[in-house]
Amino acid sequence: GPKEEGKIRGPYRGIGFTPRVFAGKPLLLSETPIKIITQKHGSQLIITTGLDHCLVAYPPEEWHALEEKLRQGPSIEKGITQFVRFFVSGAMDCTVDAQGRILLPPNLREHAALNKEVLFVGMLNSIELWDIQRWNLVYPRDEVQIHEIRQTMAKLGW
Repeated sequence: GPKEEGKIRGPYRGIGFTPRVFAGKPLLLSETPIKIITQKHGSQLIITTGLDHCLVAYPPEEWHALEEKLRQGPSIEKGITQFVRFFVSGAMDCTVDAQGRILLPPNLREHAALNKEVLFVGMLNSIELWDIQRWNLVYPRDEVQIHEIRQTMAKLGW
């Protein structure tokens, strides 16, 4: 299943794997990885801008560990500074309410183009929130993309 030792895996499209309708209202989050994380870590999440025009939600302790790792990185390297600026400046503290909903600030919704259908993707220590149409464009489906992923993983020793 998606919950094992606090790790979050797999895609979720809300209850029954149907996409959640967003329409600018609080998003019901029961049966999603966010609900799993909040059951273990509490109602606070740090949600930030993702590199692929998605959002990334972290439990506080995972976010603090990431901040510490970024703090220890070489700040004089331009690429790292740009990444920190992008990733950290987009971060917002968000609260999941008692009904399992979260109201995303407009700047985060706009970054990920979350308008109608939202897909939650478990990423082990975080959750990505995707506009489902954008996900369908990015998610590797053809042999060329899968081959590129295999090559990258081989370079990393996997």
